Amino acid sequence: MGKARLLQIKYKYFSDKALELWNLCYAFFDAARQVQINTDQQEYLLVKNFNIVFEAIIDELIGEKDIPNGLKEQEDGKMVDHMYTYKSLTATDEQPIYYIGDSKYYKRGNAIGRHSVYKQFTYARNVIQWNLNLFMNGEDEKFCLSKAKGVSKLRDDLTEGYNIIPNFFISARLNEELDYKEELQITDKQHTHFNNRQFDNRLFDRDTLLVCHYDVNFLYVVSLYARNNALQKDSWKAAVREKFRQEIQKILEENFQFHAMKARSGVNAESYIKEHFQELLGKIYTPYPEKDIYSLALSKDFPDENQTLLDKLGKYFIIQKCQMGEDPKPMFEQYTSEISGLVPSEIINSAKNVFTGLIRVKDEDYEIFRTHQAQLYTMEKIPSINLIEVKYFLPMVGGKIDGFYKIKRLQFGNYKDKEGNTQPCLKFKLGEYVQIGSVWKSIYEIMRPGEVISIENIIRMYNGVK
Repeated sequence: MGKARLLQIKYKYFSDKALELWNLCYAFFDAARQVQINTDQQEYLLVKNFNIVFEAIIDELIGEKDIPNGLKEQEDGKMVDHMYTYKSLTATDEQPIYYIGDSKYYKRGNAIGRHSVYKQFTYARNVIQWNLNLFMNGEDEKFCLSKAKGVSKLRDDLTEGYNIIPNFFISARLNEELDYKEELQITDKQHTHFNNRQFDNRLFDRDTLLVCHYDVNFLYVVSLYARNNALQKDSWKAAVREKFRQEIQKILEENFQFHAMKARSGVNAESYIKEHFQELLGKIYTPYPEKDIYSLALSKDFPDENQTLLDKLGKYFIIQKCQMGEDPKPMFEQYTSEISGLVPSEIINSAKNVFTGLIRVKDEDYEIFRTHQAQLYTMEKIPSINLIEVKYFLPMVGGKIDGFYKIKRLQFGNYKDKEGNTQPCLKFKLGEYVQIGSVWKSIYEIMRPGEVISIENIIRMYNGVK
């Protein structure tokens, strides 16, 4: 109306002063009209494309721009809303992992649809495969880590366990006070998280996936997004990423028991894992910088099965309860090895290649065996066992052990019994003595002469583990 009236009376003014005043008035009313038109158009666009706008807001506040090709825009045509790298859920160092997020503005009372949940699981599977393809193409490891933004191979080759991919929904809500308070919390809807799996009690499995659901104060994120303050945005981004990590860890610890385990002295962990692979598949993983320490995750839904496994593992591994992200190294420092000798690591294995023999205190060669000077051992009764693989000889000297001999040669021979009769026997030509302990330890009650066992078992029994 202001513009219309000014146009009606323009013909009445002729002086320069009057025309200047008229132009000023016209500019004022015209500017006011443009502001009103722009406001109307902006409100209309926000209402019509609100999900897209909310997604853009969240991506700037928590996401990452420099994502490798094939991750956010995936090969099957799917587009991930938000992705960034941050500290792994299980690791104690700064080793990063991919975090996958989806943001939606749901009307009050609406739940997440099953299609949205399924899409999140698919995103994670695609990310895992992208990572594996990168490391399996024969590229240099430094190049792979660079291309993957420092994220290492998601599958551990020894245990064949998979790192956990953090996956989440983030939706908007208004609190009762309708204020601009900084709020981020697990949703109050019926489903706070969603699970997907192919096998029970296997957390470190590529098909065991978890999606968590968070709510954020809508008014706060809109006001933060609108501010021209990069420092505040970066501060909130760091806090939110740590919050996501802690909340996902909390949900996992509500459903799983987490332990750290390390092989006992003399136990070859790799050999044990390979031998008992099916029992441990999906339950163990190596997330720590110390690759001889393993993370063990057991579902709380199977207490009896878990206890049986823990009892079995306890004979070969030191097992300590260890929360996700906790440093397990100090837990094992109190366990000092009882073995003072140096057993070459290349000969410690689970292969049964050690023959056991008995040296009595009354035997003539007792003293030379006690002082590790023996060069020959004669076994009067030839055992009915396979000696082809035998490489070492363990003398039970007076029912005690502190090491074993390498066998240079094994042959059949003869000896004369008390009546002077010639009898067949088995003779071991002995070589280097490998000492496993600083003191003699009694082992007579748990081991018999004439058996074929492994060096791994010898050292395990020396440490008092039957």
